[in-house]
Amino acid sequence: MTFTPTQRIFQPALSSDPMGEALVVGLHRKANRRRPWGVAQTILGAGLTFGILPLIIWPMRFLDSANFENRQLEDLLDWLAARRGEAEIAAAREALKRARFSSAGLMQSWFIAAAIFLLIVEFVVKSGFNWRSLLLATYRPLFLDKHVGVSLREALFFWSWVLALCIAYSLHTLHMGRHARKMKVFAVRINSILEAAGQEPAYWLSPTILMGVPTLWLMAVFVCLLFSGLWAIPVAVANAYHKEYILQTNTDFRSDLADRVKTIMSSNPSTPQ
Repeated sequence: MTFTPTQRIFQPALSSDPMGEALVVGLHRKANRRRPWGVAQTILGAGLTFGILPLIIWPMRFLDSANFENRQLEDLLDWLAARRGEAEIAAAREALKRARFSSAGLMQSWFIAAAIFLLIVEFVVKSGFNWRSLLLATYRPLFLDKHVGVSLREALFFWSWVLALCIAYSLHTLHMGRHARKMKVFAVRINSILEAAGQEPAYWLSPTILMGVPTLWLMAVFVCLLFSGLWAIPVAVANAYHKEYILQTNTDFRSDLADRVKTIMSSNPSTPQ
């Protein structure tokens, strides 16, 4: 038996819907290359900066992820509009427009972080750059209370610092929760379009406030409380909510939408006009 080579070149069949295939790839992409912070990274980053660093980074990363999510879903609506008409997706487009994550939450967190930084600077300057005094006023071990007195200035600084951090992280969680609720409305609108097209609805799982807090965070919060870290509670909630939305709610929903797009293309492979 002899083998006779051929000069014929076999080309893959051209896609009948290149926009749809590009959309599927885009919807499967991760919202952000950088994963949300874990427990150890949060404790280290927040602890060394007196709670300031996550207030700067977390809202910025969530805004980036929300903007990425919005762009992917806008492409989906454009693709559906080409196939089913703009009138049918008008309600979903309006819901997506309302769900855009505002940069106001980002600026709010940065403003409070700047205020906390100035509060710490003022305390350090007035204490004569006594860093031990700053550490005792912030991460004060509870077992030292009987041996080391607390001045009125230290007490006012401590509670102002803790209150500002609790407010900042709670507001960040509220902003994320409001975004998730608006995205749930969009999910209802887009699922009505999918059902009209004979498809199963895409799965949407709203993030939870307390159930998403892992056991490791509960242990970390307990340790932080031993060192007067009351603000570790809203930090843990914000971190858990952020991770659950980015790694589960957002990712699973877009993945389900990508599967619906593939099903629609397979049942009606003609390129939309």
